[in-house]
Amino acid sequence: MKHALFISCILIVGLVGCGKKGSGSLSEESKSLTKVELPEIPPPGVTRGPKITLAEARTVAKKLQAAVEANDTEMALQVIDFDNLIRHGLPNHLNGTQQEKQIVAGARANFDEAILRGLNASDYQFLNASETPDGAQSIMRVLSKDGGLNYHRLVLGRNTQNKPCVVDLFVYLSGEPLSHTFGRLITQSMPSTNSPNAKARQAAKQFQDMSMAVRSGNPTQALAIYDSMQPKWQQQKTIMQTRIMAASQVAVSNARKGLPMGDGYRKAVQDFQHAFPNAENLALTLIDFHHLNKDFKQARAAVDQLDKQIGGDPFLNLLRGNIALAQGKKQAAKDFYIQLIKDMPKNVTPYTSLIGLAMADKDFKEVTRLLISAEENTDIRFDPDFNGANDYKEYIASPENEKWKAYKRGEK
Repeated sequence: MKHALFISCILIVGLVGCGKKGSGSLSEESKSLTKVELPEIPPPGVTRGPKITLAEARTVAKKLQAAVEANDTEMALQVIDFDNLIRHGLPNHLNGTQQEKQIVAGARANFDEAILRGLNASDYQFLNASETPDGAQSIMRVLSKDGGLNYHRLVLGRNTQNKPCVVDLFVYLSGEPLSHTFGRLITQSMPSTNSPNAKARQAAKQFQDMSMAVRSGNPTQALAIYDSMQPKWQQQKTIMQTRIMAASQVAVSNARKGLPMGDGYRKAVQDFQHAFPNAENLALTLIDFHHLNKDFKQARAAVDQLDKQIGGDPFLNLLRGNIALAQGKKQAAKDFYIQLIKDMPKNVTPYTSLIGLAMADKDFKEVTRLLISAEENTDIRFDPDFNGANDYKEYIASPENEKWKAYKRGEK
């Protein structure tokens, strides 16, 4: 996912001007952003009481999934201790100030639009729970409609009623807890108790526009905005990650047109690796990069590393299958897709991948079987004549097409 980065940019832009406009700005423009001392995770104040058990971790995760599926803000805020999450990430100089209250209130007001709707538009699923020395934790998978993949590790603690709750969200795409991402953006935009100066507000607006361009499928515009930003803001962690996302979209578009990947994506990734060599999101970040760069061995290694980080996810067999197919290992790709159907029978992607392979092999009997299986196990519904798509012309001309049409007429 893409959504985690967009959350941060929406919140920072919406809140950065909350306080009253200060009369003083920095007397000299700093050449680098404020260094941020990141707070302890989880917050000490929410780890009261017994450690979270595996049963509690599973229950909290399932409640959050239900809240997201219902698009129920009230229910979600009963599961997430959101006010404390935001408060915990804020710089110390804002503790107890009116600005802190305004920022927390503004973040809560933006919760529905900036967070919940984005997750609701995705497939947000509880994946697993595991024990840690500090108590159990849960992993959620985020699959966006455009195929973007992300994971959330729920940092769990107890609220003032001693009930288990989410006290932070470790976002794999950003490689850090949401409180850190939010707090860093606030701190680097508001280096003192004054409101941000004009250049900081300009950078926040540019970040919003850049993120919106990525989200709306205009990566070239996003990269142009990045190039126009002050050098110190170009080195901001979340902005660099948004640049990678935009450059990736350009590279994918080039690949579909049969064009070279270009240097933009490579440079964006290399700049981030140089600035943050120990970032925990490198495995997720590098999968597409290595794949597009045709370094399939490294792409597969990144998938396996990510799988280990999250405690296992059958969905990653889709990526393994895609990598195998790109290497020309057709049978290996089929095996990964078939395994994914066994593990996640309601996910349509492996069916369509196998249909494409069967079509290429002119195995029309298998095409029929897969079409019917996909309709019976997933939400997809194919047009009886496939809307005249060229890819299905040979199948339509085959005897198997009559069996398909009979199925569509209800003659099972």
